[in-house]
Amino acid sequence: MNSLVSGLIACGNEVECGLHLFWNSFENYDLLFFQWPELIFGWRKGQIDIERLSRHFDRIKNTRVKTLITCHNLHPHNNDETTVELYDLVYSKVDAFHHMGEYSYQLMKEKYPQKYHFVAPHHIADILWDNKFGSKDARKALSIPRNNIVISSFGAFRNLDEERLFVDLAKDFLGNKVTFLAPRISLGHLYNGRHLNKTLVFLYKRISYMVLSIRAHGFLSQEELKMWLSASDIVFIQRKEILNSGNVPLAFSAGKIVVGPNLGNVGEILKKTGNFTFNPNDRASVKKAVQEAINDVMNKTQLGAKNYQYSKDNWSTKRVCTLINNEIARICEL
Repeated sequence: MNSLVSGLIACGNEVECGLHLFWNSFENYDLLFFQWPELIFGWRKGQIDIERLSRHFDRIKNTRVKTLITCHNLHPHNNDETTVELYDLVYSKVDAFHHMGEYSYQLMKEKYPQKYHFVAPHHIADILWDNKFGSKDARKALSIPRNNIVISSFGAFRNLDEERLFVDLAKDFLGNKVTFLAPRISLGHLYNGRHLNKTLVFLYKRISYMVLSIRAHGFLSQEELKMWLSASDIVFIQRKEILNSGNVPLAFSAGKIVVGPNLGNVGEILKKTGNFTFNPNDRASVKKAVQEAINDVMNKTQLGAKNYQYSKDNWSTKRVCTLINNEIARICEL
């Protein structure tokens, strides 16, 4: 988010961020640029007020101020009824949509034909991957066998289905000299006394993950993320439902191969760039895609290096923000 703001400022815009500005002084701006609908109420589901927001959008409509939203998701991940209603309201009220791929562009243009739609990809970090850690050094720090293939999944595991997807993958490659890094996979919590069942779940998962060569950790600092990513050969997108993923540009900018579901903008990008996709509801499909990625690593095809160059050429903050800035100018003329 900070890099997007900096990039738009570099294009000559005056950019200010804050919910209070949206609610109290929107008239001072040419355009209001939303990211996630949930953010309008500070990610607090209990404070969502659909009627209040609808009235506020109507007030905005009566001015010259335009509204734009980045389509990160087609609907909220939790499919909570109130949050779904929030998405529907915001999407029906804004003037324009920013899409990060053709998939959502085509889908939402059909659903909201009266809106302005454009595509600009997900940008990478302001500074391309600063590989402070060499792969060998990172693996040594994480006690990973030197010759193992390392497959990583970053970000939260949102539900048990995503956890099972990853654990099943580890089971399918058990004994194949593959180490799996999943810093935020659930381990549960270690309790004492009357919480014996939760303690047993924690211990069971810890032992199971050790057998399957899965490393968990929790939230990673920026430096830890660099180290874990540097140690990786392949980044695996553990979603069973997805539109966009920031882990794709993250992995590309670090020169890693990506394996992900053949869904949404993610599937479109991975296929276009020669990376690997799977059907998340077909375990054999997942295994096949990962095996193909492993073969690529073993055959030294340099796909990771190609991904790095692709991200540098197409997804730099400067290039993406220039695209968005040009579209903003058109939207403000509507």
